[in-house]
Amino acid sequence: MRTIVEMRQKYLGFGFVLLLLGCLLWSTWAPALAAGEEHETVVTVTHGAADTTLASPNSDGHQLGDLRVVSLPTQDESGQRGRLDSTLITTGIDTPGPGDEVRIGQLVFSFGSAGDQIYVGGTAVYPGKGSTIAPESSAIRPILGGAGKYQGATGWCQTEHLADGSWRHIFHLTGGTTGQESQATQAAPSTGIIRSELGNALPATAPGQTLSLWHYSIPAGSKLIPHKHPGWQVARIIAGQLQYTVVSGEASVLHNDGRKEQIGAGGVVMLNTGDSVVENPALEHFGANLGPAEVEIYAASIFETGLPPAITMP
Repeated sequence: MRTIVEMRQKYLGFGFVLLLLGCLLWSTWAPALAAGEEHETVVTVTHGAADTTLASPNSDGHQLGDLRVVSLPTQDESGQRGRLDSTLITTGIDTPGPGDEVRIGQLVFSFGSAGDQIYVGGTAVYPGKGSTIAPESSAIRPILGGAGKYQGATGWCQTEHLADGSWRHIFHLTGGTTGQESQATQAAPSTGIIRSELGNALPATAPGQTLSLWHYSIPAGSKLIPHKHPGWQVARIIAGQLQYTVVSGEASVLHNDGRKEQIGAGGVVMLNTGDSVVENPALEHFGANLGPAEVEIYAASIFETGLPPAITMP
């Protein structure tokens, strides 16, 4: 019996040492992990109508292996000229539905100098024999890399075919987990808005959902693109003043003096430091920093796992 007691005491003491060692290691690692938050910079490119050329000989345009190509001029939000060179290869017929096609797209966006490029690739669904995705629709593809000042670019791109026939490509460039933004993020010709994920969890009480905490940094003179979220988000202004516009739906605002306010479609409200807003999945909105100082926001969200944190609107 004495031997068993001694062994228990020995292992309990060893366990305490391990626990103490773990705490010491965590105190060393935690700041580094916190510094490794992910940053995002948004870059927008637009261009006019895009008619692809069917390069596959003797095809009616609705065959497996069909190759389509397109090359046209683009412009980013700063007015810088560039080009889009793209190929589309048909890999699925009558998929996911009758008359639909699945095509693999490879899109290369050049900015100013041809050496500054962002490479986007992935699949999308196209209508039958249509040359492009349908008007007033969009496709999301991953950013696979870049060159020049976009070297190491990662993230995702939302391509939108607008109702007037023009196009918009919105690049969500993300950095790595080293605590610093990638070269691509630092050099991106954008408004400089940065979204940083501070942490996330998969709560057992909400299966299939991801709970996240975000920090937004919106420089003076910057304006967000109209968007909505794929779930619920609660945001609080911690510095500066944000002009908040509701495009459609309704937002719930709690002012720092305790006043509650419902903002409907077309409504505009100034959110000051200490104000909060509750955003639901049906709410289309955007913010603009009209003041001289940077706006900072903390936001907690719960979205379906795998969905992007924001969906831009035409």
